[in-house]
Amino acid sequence: MRSHEASVAVSCGNTGALMAVSMIRLRKLPGVNRPAIACFWPSRNPQGFNIMLDVGADVKADAPDLLQYALMGPPMPATGWASNVRASG
Repeated sequence: MRSHEASVAVSCGNTGALMAVSMIRLRKLPGVNRPAIACFWPSRNPQGFNIMLDVGADVKADAPDLLQYALMGPPMPATGWASNVRASG
């Protein structure tokens, strides 16, 4: 991901371990206390999904962390990383 050879990471294992490795290898953006794990949540909106943050691994998130997640969420669709996602139903 860091060298842009991949745009996502998928884990079928321990999400806490995935979070720890990502913080060590990819690092956090300045001002971000804790990274958030995101998922696509099925929806009836035109896109067919919503992006939900904080879906695991962070049992210690406090109010300032949740505020950061709320601020990180809205710009995510503008990055284009979800442009090829299609919901099936």
